[in-house]
Amino acid sequence: MGNSNKNTIINKIKQVIPKKIIASVPFELEEQFDQVQLKNTIYRLKILTIAMFAFKLISLLIYIVTNGHIIQSGRLAQLLFFEQRIFNIANSYNFTIIIMFYILISIFSKKNNTLFLWMLCYIFIILNFISINIAMLFTDSDIQILYLFSTTLFLNIFIPNFKPKIFLWTSVLFYLATMGILANHFPFYYSGGIQFFILNTFIAILVIKIIQYNNNVKVFVNMARINALNEKLSELSITDELTKLNNRRAFMDYMDIVWKQSHRLKLPLSVLMLDVDFFKKYNDSKGHLEGDNVLIAIAQCLKSKLKRDTDFIARFGGEEFVCLLPYIEKEKAVNFAQDLVKSIENLNIHHPMNENSEYVTISAGMAIIIPDENYSQKQLLDEADKALYIAKQSGRNRVIIK
Repeated sequence: MGNSNKNTIINKIKQVIPKKIIASVPFELEEQFDQVQLKNTIYRLKILTIAMFAFKLISLLIYIVTNGHIIQSGRLAQLLFFEQRIFNIANSYNFTIIIMFYILISIFSKKNNTLFLWMLCYIFIILNFISINIAMLFTDSDIQILYLFSTTLFLNIFIPNFKPKIFLWTSVLFYLATMGILANHFPFYYSGGIQFFILNTFIAILVIKIIQYNNNVKVFVNMARINALNEKLSELSITDELTKLNNRRAFMDYMDIVWKQSHRLKLPLSVLMLDVDFFKKYNDSKGHLEGDNVLIAIAQCLKSKLKRDTDFIARFGGEEFVCLLPYIEKEKAVNFAQDLVKSIENLNIHHPMNENSEYVTISAGMAIIIPDENYSQKQLLDEADKALYIAKQSGRNRVIIK
């Protein structure tokens, strides 16, 4: 009984504690997630560089206007400008980093070189850390070090969406360098509470960053799965389950678009209504499973005959198919329809109950029009259906044009 309770408690603890501190992205989504992270990182770093450039420019202007006197006037001035030697070394160094990064990132963003773009982002952050550490070496104020450390670590960890190992290693190295500078410059403070403040700040920022990264992964994966599901549902809603052709709904949506274009451009629009000859008799003699196989074979054959991107074929219902041929001359449309009819008979699918051929055949009715205000889509389909009826009545396995 005791062991059972103990196991139950352990299992509950396991459920609460995450299996991995840093969330992993499913393999099939890694590249997509990486692209999203890179895009966000570049956008944020561009904003950061613009802000940094503006700040440095304002600092330079104030320094020039005041002839350097502001550096020695007050605590705020110390936080902004430090000493003259810091300004000369770190500020000019940062100017170069900012300008070069913005130029390079803009150039290679157009070329879509993912690997090089990531490398630029990494180099920018590393150089930024180095420049701040250089500034720390030339300051005599512990407050300035704390200010530099906290703001730099916060900005350079939260703004980029780096991979976990990258932001962990870079931030750890920056922390160690800062602690080394602090121990060398301020041994008295280092033995007190400042090092603990920096350590706590460092740990807090890293923990928040990891939580933020994990949430990004979770949201992205969930959204990717939802989008995939929606795409699948959308595909199912416009796809015939048996033949995998587009269904009637998809056909009507496409016809509406093409109708408006044909009307505007004054171009012809042709519709073919196709029906399998004596299909009910085929089902009666061969069975419904064989009938389904025939529909699948006909669908594949019809689809393979489409040569233009604008041509569209769909299962209209039962053994009936419909084909839309936009922007095509009447003679070419008729030749295409006759080729479709002939290609089905050439499949050589035996049909014991076909009165006009030993193989499965189809009949076709065609209607052609240049859409205008006096004619509707329904009328065009009705005309094609009437032509199909005539084809059935006049011997089947043929094309009739209305």
